[in-house]
Order: sequence, then C-alpha cells, then structure tokens
Amino acid sequence: MSDTRCQLMAAVPHGLHMAVHVGHNVGLVTLTLYTNVGNVADVRARVVSTHLTAALLRPSMVGGVLCGLSAARSAILSQARDVMKTRSLATEIIFNLAPHTKISPALQQFGIRDTDTDILAITVDIVPKEKFKEINFESGFEVDENLTPNAAILKSVLQGDVVDIELLEGLKDRESITKLYKLTAEELSLDDIERCCISRMACKGFL
Repeated sequence: MSDTRCQLMAAVPHGLHMAVHVGHNVGLVTLTLYTNVGNVADVRARVVSTHLTAALLRPSMVGGVLCGLSAARSAILSQARDVMKTRSLATEIIFNLAPHTKISPALQQFGIRDTDTDILAITVDIVPKEKFKEINFESGFEVDENLTPNAAILKSVLQGDVVDIELLEGLKDRESITKLYKLTAEELSLDDIERCCISRMACKGFL
C-alpha cells in the first residue's frame, strides 16, 4: 500500500468526485446533494438491505464539503489498513464526521431521519487502478452503473431533486454545528466554520 494519495477529480454538475488511491485500487468518492426527497424511509431500507456503500447525511449538520471529503478519505484509508472503528465503510464516514469517539451518537447526530427532506449523500466505489485510468473527467464524468454502482443505484431509487453541491452552505445549521463541535467565538473569528470542524474531526480522541 505504498501508493496512497488523494485527488479531487471533478466538480461535475450538481456534485463532486474525489479519488483516493490505495495500493492497486482507487476509492471513487461521489458527493451529491438532494432536496425535496419524498422517500427517505424507503431509501434507508434499500441502503441497508442491499449493502450500498452510501452515507446518508443531514446537510444541516455537515460543516462543509471538505468535511465530507475528509471523512470519506479517512474511512477508505482505515478500511485498507483494517483499522475501522465501525462495521461498514458508510458508517465509518459518518463516525469520522463526529468530533467525538462515540459511534451511536454520531449516527444519530449526522444520519438522516425519516422526516428529513434534504440529504447529502456520500458514496464510495472501489475500482482497480487500470479501470480508473480509463476515465476522462475532462469530458464531463457522470455516475455509471459499471464504474460507480453505489452512486448510480442510489440516484435511481432516491426521489428528489439533485441540486448544486454549493447549496450545502445555505443548508448548514451553524448554531447546532457550533454547539456540537464546541467551537469558540475566538476560533470562528480566526477561521471559517468548515475548517474549524475539520480540526475537531482530526483531533478526536486527543481532546
């Protein structure tokens, strides 16, 4: 696993793709923001029953896009090194977002509820590096059933509107995030809330 690196590959319409290179494989991460979702309960059941690698998050509790990317990267590396704290890659992503080391509270704080209508979905598809090299991101990469089945299946079953990932900023509950991450006024005066959250995520277990 000598080749370990991360690339933000493309900001495609309404989403982001990131590639995490680990050994001979690549973890292809897809971030998609959905609004006006009308079948959250069905989607949750489908994710569990089919073992989709999809972390379904409440956008209001995510500090920013970089928080999601950082959580996904850490989860992929932990899986490759066999040091995950949870039982699946999807739950590991959710756990990594938390500023603490408690798994159940993290799932409750960041995971979607049946009454939610907005979802930030983070899917991960592991592909061989040789197959990854064939992707032409410059031509406008779209999720594909063969290359990114987790992202494609989720998109097909979720009944809602796919919107620009930049709209995540307007869905954040800054007060709740500040309280959960225990951010101080001094910290927020020196840096933005997204980077403050990433610092808390990185330091969990040491504070």
